[in-house]
Amino acid sequence: MGAYLLRRLLQAPLILLVLASLSFVIMRLAPGGPFASERAMDPEVARELAAHYHLNEPIGRQYLHFLSGLAHADLGMSISTYRGQSIVSVILRDLPTSLLLGALGLLLALLIGVPAGALSAMRPHSGADALSMVVALTAISLPTFVIGPLLALVFGLWLHWLPIAGYQGFSHPAYLVLPAIALSAPFAGRIARLTRAGLLDVMSQDFVRSARAKGASELRIAVRHALRLGFAPVVSYLGPAVAAILTGSLVIEQVFQIPGLGREFVISAFNRDFTLVMGTVLVYGLILILCNLLADLVLAMLDPRTRR
Repeated sequence: MGAYLLRRLLQAPLILLVLASLSFVIMRLAPGGPFASERAMDPEVARELAAHYHLNEPIGRQYLHFLSGLAHADLGMSISTYRGQSIVSVILRDLPTSLLLGALGLLLALLIGVPAGALSAMRPHSGADALSMVVALTAISLPTFVIGPLLALVFGLWLHWLPIAGYQGFSHPAYLVLPAIALSAPFAGRIARLTRAGLLDVMSQDFVRSARAKGASELRIAVRHALRLGFAPVVSYLGPAVAAILTGSLVIEQVFQIPGLGREFVISAFNRDFTLVMGTVLVYGLILILCNLLADLVLAMLDPRTRR
């Protein structure tokens, strides 16, 4: 296990370098530039700004400047979105909000998906099983940019129960209710289906039949014998799911006007703010790598067979 962990940690910088290089090339090849939308800017000022940020140099030299800053943990300054502010300061300011929203969405998805999948597995092919799987499939099929406005329309504009835009921190948690529900819905559906499939697979194995033959109740079998192994597919899914929830918050933060890192990523992409886009890509890439590693380690603890 120690050698596996060390190997994965050594691979992480290489993966981040490949991700950063691909993002760098894609951003430079995209049409437009960080100063293209500022029509009132004097051409001489635009040329001076381009020279200041090394945008007038060949792409190879720009890439070397980027690698040099990355080697010194310097992500540079925002070119257009927050001109003059460091990318690190923008990330440190907005990332906690995205992490909070993502954590709430993931917690809600687990609280809904795991019990729904477990109850479906306990009574397969029943009416409750069919209903829960239909609801789960509907939640998976609807994208967050559809679920979010629907929730805002019903619970915000029609019923006036919850606010539909803005963010007031921990002092006003009501602003996070609708975004968390919209963000968690597709993941709750997937977790419910994975939980059901994992438990059904375990419940059909020989050791479960032996426990039944000894007189153990279905609830005891599910809790003491099946749940640990049946939860393994969910654990393996949680690694990419955490990163997907954070990147999925790009849309939710934009819909509900939450000042998180996902919203900054969307704005910076439209502004062609190369440095801010690169910084957010690296942060999301690092989160994805760490979450996948943590999920693999937890999976190895739950099911020793996966350690091979």
